[in-house]
Amino acid sequence: MEDQNFTSPSHTAKVHPENDRSFTVAFIVNGSPVKVPVHLNWTIKQAVAVALEASGNEGRNIDDWTVKFNNNPVDLSKTFQFYKIKEGSEFFLSLKAGQGGNYADC
Repeated sequence: MEDQNFTSPSHTAKVHPENDRSFTVAFIVNGSPVKVPVHLNWTIKQAVAVALEASGNEGRNIDDWTVKFNNNPVDLSKTFQFYKIKEGSEFFLSLKAGQGGNYADC
């Protein structure tokens, strides 16, 4: 599949001049890369919302997804600046596994 590129004004964060550095990262969703232009002061959650919308996966809550960078889970409330993310970095999105059921009384 081809890379998808997407920018949505509805997901635009307020940009302060000192953090006005933008760059592109890729979110791998269902095996396909989705390129998302981001700013240093964006939260990871803002960019995940853009990536999920672009890939057609907006039907599930963002909290149903696991986001990993360098094979480590990422806190969605943190910014790209916090993690020192650079141009071209890749994040992996996957649906969280079910929590299982309860034993039934027999």
